[in-house]
Amino acid sequence: MYQTFLIAAVCFAAIGPAEAKPKKVARVADWSILCERQTSKCVASQNINYQGTNIANIVGFPADQEGAVAGLALQLQTTLDLGKGVTVSIDGQPSLKYNLQFCAPTHCQVNMGLSQKMLNAYNKGEEVEVSYFFAGSPTLRRSFTFSPRGISTALKEAKKRSHPAN
Repeated sequence: MYQTFLIAAVCFAAIGPAEAKPKKVARVADWSILCERQTSKCVASQNINYQGTNIANIVGFPADQEGAVAGLALQLQTTLDLGKGVTVSIDGQPSLKYNLQFCAPTHCQVNMGLSQKMLNAYNKGEEVEVSYFFAGSPTLRRSFTFSPRGISTALKEAKKRSHPAN
């Protein structure tokens, strides 16, 4: 699964020339289906904007490894308090804490493997809240929300559109 998360990080970090950027091929509910042009690997994605600035990318992809049926990679700003990680809550339910896996020049990434039970919780949810702390203000909690609406259908579409040989 780690290799899959690495692919999501490298292919969908939105850096490099225009031809290297993924191509939007479909829309499913609140998710865009993006396919990497060279390998035809596809993911479901949401960009989170605040006051006109992209503050996070949510990248979902199908998986079938280590008990996970899907994965989410949260790509966040590099100004996070790395030691505190992030918490994720679906519809105000108790939060799950995740550590940051790595930081690149453009983003820090949290990798989340989703079991079928967790994917079902996302499917039933209305809103997912991601909370974090900035390094410069370690006591000030920040958060953003994203919509899980249509996540399973979007993941199925991403899997269907991915090149079978890759």
